[in-house]
Formats: sequence, C-alpha cells, structure tokens
Amino acid sequence: MTAAPVPGFAGDNHLMIELITPDDFIHSDPFILLTDHRLDVGTGTIRAPHPHAGFETVTLFLEGSIRDRSGGNVLGAGDLQWMTAGSGIIHKEDVETMGPVRVLQLRLTLPKAQRWTTPSLETIRLNSVVNCIRGPAAGLPIRRMPGVEARLYSGISR
Repeated sequence: MTAAPVPGFAGDNHLMIELITPDDFIHSDPFILLTDHRLDVGTGTIRAPHPHAGFETVTLFLEGSIRDRSGGNVLGAGDLQWMTAGSGIIHKEDVETMGPVRVLQLRLTLPKAQRWTTPSLETIRLNSVVNCIRGPAAGLPIRRMPGVEARLYSGISR
C-alpha cells in the first residue's frame, strides 16, 4: 500500500510520497530513493544551490510542465531528465511550474568504478527522434499491451 502524500521541501504547494526509501538500502541497492512529487509552486527557487556526488537522478515528468529558469528549458509530461552527479555537481531547482505538476524521481548509486565520472545532464523529450535497431523513428519506442503502455527511455526492447 502506498503511503499518503506528506509536505515536501518546496513549501505549502508541494506534496510527496517516498516509494523507495534509503532506510533499507541493502535490499534496494542500487536504488537509493524513489519519490512521487506533486508541485504547484508558481515561480521561484525551490531549493538553494546544493551538492550531489556519486549517484544519478532520473526525473520523469508525468503531468504538467515546468520552466527551468536557469536554463530556460520547458519540460513537460513524458519528458525525462537524467543527471549523473559523478565526481560532484552543485545545482539548484530554480523553476516555474505552469499549473499542477507531477514528477517521479529515482536516485540510484553509481557503480564504485564510475563514482568519479564527469557530471552530465541529459534531457530526453517525449517526442524526440531516437535511433532504433531498424533506423530512426519519431518519438520514443512504445510497447502496448492490454491495460499497459510503456515507453522505452533507455536500453533495448524486444
């Protein structure tokens, strides 16, 4: 059973649910934390600059859209952002929500040999052109089965 949403770090208009917690890392390794965020914070800095190192975050935008005020990018439903903190990165959430937003964010530890890798950020758009085994295709590969629609953001689906 999923826990009820609790207030998040971004103030009154931020609710979150921890779906995977760091409390039992021995059983969830390499996954550190999986959170379901519901935001409607308007314009402003959600968090002051803070460091990350040795892990990655994978952020999937489920509903709504945000504008990253530091980079100007608009991220919407279906977009995914992959941040490799590696040897260390300092960042802040300086965003504008354009109405209610729902985001899933997964944090996972990097393998020991990759923890000092160069930091990077990759945005994968829902409507991006991807290279498939049979050549370029418009949009992310989608697998549909009764009651399920899955999009492949990384890896191979057969």
